[in-house]
Amino acid sequence: MPQPETRLTRREHYEADTRHRQAKYWPAWKRTSRNRGCTMESKFLPVIIVDTREQSPLVFKHLPARLGTLATGDYSLAGCEELFSIERKSIPDLISSCTTGRERFERELHRLRGFRFARLLIVGNEADVLAHRYRSNATPKAVLHSLWAFEARYNVPVGLRRTLTVPPSWLNGGCSGSRVSCSM
Repeated sequence: MPQPETRLTRREHYEADTRHRQAKYWPAWKRTSRNRGCTMESKFLPVIIVDTREQSPLVFKHLPARLGTLATGDYSLAGCEELFSIERKSIPDLISSCTTGRERFERELHRLRGFRFARLLIVGNEADVLAHRYRSNATPKAVLHSLWAFEARYNVPVGLRRTLTVPPSWLNGGCSGSRVSCSM
């Protein structure tokens, strides 16, 4: 006697299809309950990767951080090093990046274009640059216009912060527009 044809419900078909896609396209470590990195589960706590070449790294109070070597940027997330990058500059570092180290800095900004989330965090505010509180012959107007040109040319949002605390709204893209000034 032939077996009657069994039909899957929509839910069973969806679950079987989802398991097949996960097995085919997702690495095994993303399918496990102990995931590491950028997954959509809400139970994971992101680990911040601080570049080993960072001379005075930020101190993170609420998230774990560890040292690691990053190809681009100063900060990233574990498992998302190819997707997430933040480059931090102080005002004197920014001035040297806009004058003598411009070619190297533009290469770094070009590499940042490949990230889904990339930010340039300037520790200082626009008033410090406009008041010429740095040691260089570069005019404040030239420095700020270079910064805005970098933002437009390389599609990397720039945030000017007086303090080292960064609000979550800035990380989510809260600072938008062609001339971003997020000073407190």
